[in-house]
Amino acid sequence: MQAHDKKSVAERTVDLSQPLHALTDVLEYAEVRISVVWHGRILGIVNIRNNYQPVSVTRLSDAIVENHDFKLQLKEMPAHDKKSVALRTVDLSQPLHALADVLEYTEVCVSVVWNGRTLGSVNIANNYQPVSVMRLCDAIVENLNFKLLELDADLSQNSLHDSILAAIKQHYFSDMDVPKVSKVSKLAG
Repeated sequence: MQAHDKKSVAERTVDLSQPLHALTDVLEYAEVRISVVWHGRILGIVNIRNNYQPVSVTRLSDAIVENHDFKLQLKEMPAHDKKSVALRTVDLSQPLHALADVLEYTEVCVSVVWNGRTLGSVNIANNYQPVSVMRLCDAIVENLNFKLLELDADLSQNSLHDSILAAIKQHYFSDMDVPKVSKVSKLAG
């Protein structure tokens, strides 16, 4: 098929009350216009330039999360249509993705695993909003900080200690001339 035979815009509908799926039937289109609905109620339109390629779940969820028009629509939904806590699992050995399918919930409880090993859980108050990758990262680091440090088996106690001291130094003394980390660690040790 020649490029001029291809169509320009595909029209698709995504219901956020259902799990998201990749859009694999859009190879004949340069762009996809997605009507985003929640239980049949239209929330808005998202346009994704796919350049004749499939649209992954990650790209789809990121595009939905970045569309701020949905927030106003979601605030107007009747409370009886909403649930309280969504349960999700993320594996830190894989790339993190936005949680776009949590619009029916006031809170998300995220079970955090690393290659099948449970590290703990994180509760995120999302107030019927999607959770961006950055917000998910922040919540995981804030709540599971030292457990995350244990994942790096290559860190010796000394290098871990030096890394922590470097972070403290950078945070509190970034504008001052202070001894190098190795000297600080020797003083602290």
